[in-house]
Amino acid sequence: MIYNDMPVIIPVLATVYLLAIYLLLIVAQRTIKSSRYLANSLTDACGPQAEEGEGEG
Repeated sequence: MIYNDMPVIIPVLATVYLLAIYLLLIVAQRTIKSSRYLANSLTDACGPQAEEGEGEG
């Protein structure tokens, strides 16, 4: 490798690294939002049935 290219390679690698972290954070946020949506939809679907059964005992 030619050492004259080093000053160019370091900022390029740093930029790629930051972009990768940024994209991983976006994926993580979307995963959390979708899991919250699934959890809310499950509790909404099961919630009223559980409340009806508690008062009859």
